[in-house]
Amino acid sequence: MDPIYDILSYCSACSTIVPFIFGLLKSKYLSKNEKTIFIYIILAILTELGSIFYEDIFNSQNILILNVYTILEAIIICAYYYLFFLSKKIRWLIILLALSFTVISIYQIIVNQKSNLNNVSFTIESVIITFLSILAFNDLLKNAVYSNILSAPVFWINSGFLLYFSGNLLLHLFSSFLQVHALSAFYELWGLWHSVLNIILYTLISIGFWKTKTLQI
Repeated sequence: MDPIYDILSYCSACSTIVPFIFGLLKSKYLSKNEKTIFIYIILAILTELGSIFYEDIFNSQNILILNVYTILEAIIICAYYYLFFLSKKIRWLIILLALSFTVISIYQIIVNQKSNLNNVSFTIESVIITFLSILAFNDLLKNAVYSNILSAPVFWINSGFLLYFSGNLLLHLFSSFLQVHALSAFYELWGLWHSVLNIILYTLISIGFWKTKTLQI
């Protein structure tokens, strides 16, 4: 793999530290929604560390860890949107989507080899979170709660999720195909495209955390 992809991958992994630090600095200002995202950041850091140790100790791919992480990631993000929306119908929809996704993902892990990325779960997760982020923006525009939306943490966090999951949708959809038929392209896309979107996601979450104190309603 080209060194640039390795560098971006390392930068992507290290980028989780930035929102973690911002979250700590702004911890007393975080709402329940933002605390949920802070838990998400901690999970991402632990997953990165767990993946590194797993590869070093067992000299094997960390695909199983990524597949399990996807389930936990989706549940936490769904919890964030559950707290954001006040509509009971949307909340029940989120619960239904989260439960369905969890069942499908666990089934995929059981029936597939642990060395294969669970592209079905990755794809479904991308569709669900993209859908919820669009609903959230619609809710923000429709209700106009904030006089300055750029000062609202939810704007930055939601933007991060929308860009990350919509941007990765096709990559997640074709991950298994690329692993079998174009492995070099697979590593390049994950090393470049996925890493860049990851960095953007954590940067926007960091801004969202930083905006908590200056929130204007």
